[in-house]
Amino acid sequence: MDKILLKPLRSEIQYLGRFANLAFGLLATPAALYQSLLKHLAKHGATLQSLKQEAPTLSDANISCLLAELSANSQVRLDRLEISFLRFHEVGAEIAHQIALDSWAAVHEADASITVVEHTIGITIYTQIQGTSYDQVIGRYVKMPPGLQDAAHAGVAFYLSGDPARGERPGGIVLDRLIGQDQGLLLKVTAAFDAERVPFNTLAQATDTYLTQCLDLVGLVLDQGEGQ
Repeated sequence: MDKILLKPLRSEIQYLGRFANLAFGLLATPAALYQSLLKHLAKHGATLQSLKQEAPTLSDANISCLLAELSANSQVRLDRLEISFLRFHEVGAEIAHQIALDSWAAVHEADASITVVEHTIGITIYTQIQGTSYDQVIGRYVKMPPGLQDAAHAGVAFYLSGDPARGERPGGIVLDRLIGQDQGLLLKVTAAFDAERVPFNTLAQATDTYLTQCLDLVGLVLDQGEGQ
């Protein structure tokens, strides 16, 4: 299968690190976490005004640190650490990875008993297909039913089992249409890793490898150096 080139336009990433145990102590007495978040994230623009605590319900209780200039947010919940990058294409992989490392360092410094058992990364990339159309790309995987060819557009999802030898857990890839764009393709990839096999310091490389392999499986490739 010949590979089709995708030019990234913009991208978003969300990280979720699931804790081995609920972090009741960390959120019940949050002073240590406030101090640690400021210490580790100040170099990324964190100030006292960046911190916020919310507890609409027990399951939604969280402490967050908003890095406004980077459109990034680090949020500690009872059962997980969440980090989102709404403008990943502008922030870049190196800075995003450092923010993730520093966020985890802040949590671990505030409560060394907390451990992460699973990493989940959600990648969303808005792309422009080069040299062909969206319908032609999707036509590689989907045969439209009679009568729908001119009346509808399709999208596809592939669910992947992952390679346990590399610490991968089940994930997936979704290809969808950008409304009103004949060559627009919305790419969503979900990757999950065993945190014992894939520690924080190797997570960026593992995620990049997983994304490349997912695209290779469906005959797509990203234009390197753009929006990743």
